[in-house]
Amino acid sequence: KPVELLAQIHDSVVFQIPLSIPWIEHADILLRIKKSLETPPIWHDREIPTPVDLAVGNNMCKDQMEEIKSKSIPKDVDKFAELLRNTYFKLRSKSLLPSIIY
Repeated sequence: KPVELLAQIHDSVVFQIPLSIPWIEHADILLRIKKSLETPPIWHDREIPTPVDLAVGNNMCKDQMEEIKSKSIPKDVDKFAELLRNTYFKLRSKSLLPSIIY
């Protein structure tokens, strides 16, 4: 419910979650979205892996976002919440904007 879809461009989905939502909820929401998007398509009885990376930022400019590769995203919601929080504060030190985009 707190996720606001901003854009869908080719193989990217861009959305935002308010910072008023706790980091643990950000992590839970993002892990559920990631799991859903990584459902492998099947072609000729063969599953095709579809890893989902994440970019975190204060705006939709890719050059200003921090990318987190799929293999670096913890499955543990508490660890992922801490990673998101740390990433946000790293980005915030570079910008005064109070919002976060995924």
